[in-house]
Amino acid sequence: SNMSEFSSAAHVNTELVEVPETDSRLMVICMNHLTSKTVNVIDEGMGLALASAVMEAEWCVENKLINGVVLCSGKHQSFLAGADLLFEQRMTSKVKASTLVRRFGGVVSKLESLDVSTFAIVNGAALGGGLELIIGCDYRIADAKHCTQLGLPEVKLGVLPGKLHNTSCRISICVWLFTA
Repeated sequence: SNMSEFSSAAHVNTELVEVPETDSRLMVICMNHLTSKTVNVIDEGMGLALASAVMEAEWCVENKLINGVVLCSGKHQSFLAGADLLFEQRMTSKVKASTLVRRFGGVVSKLESLDVSTFAIVNGAALGGGLELIIGCDYRIADAKHCTQLGLPEVKLGVLPGKLHNTSCRISICVWLFTA
């Protein structure tokens, strides 16, 4: 059953799914940015929608309703391609931009701290914040049929990833998993 939806330019569905022949229930968090047919990007709407979905997962974990969380994309060739550069260019305040970066980092931290297994099903690009999000999961599964792209393109602009301490520690593991 569909538990919640965040209506804006970003759409994130959460759904509880029973795992057949087990007593397990998973929460599936599916991202689908409504203004783009092909790419999920991080903007204010996506950040708020993901924060809401992860808070819902926290509540479900605390109440022992789920045994795991699965993040996936509603786009066929894009998991989460990072920040929406047009949105960033329209930001008038460095304070607002840093608040959004901090808020998204908080989403990744909460995902990491969930007391259940977390999985990212990656199809296509996981760049910038998208890569940080999948690194925040316990397990990452790439779709071999799509060109999986992993990267931190913001470093070319002199911007360090929001959770660099954790990203740098786990990125070699993530790259090995996708190339092995």
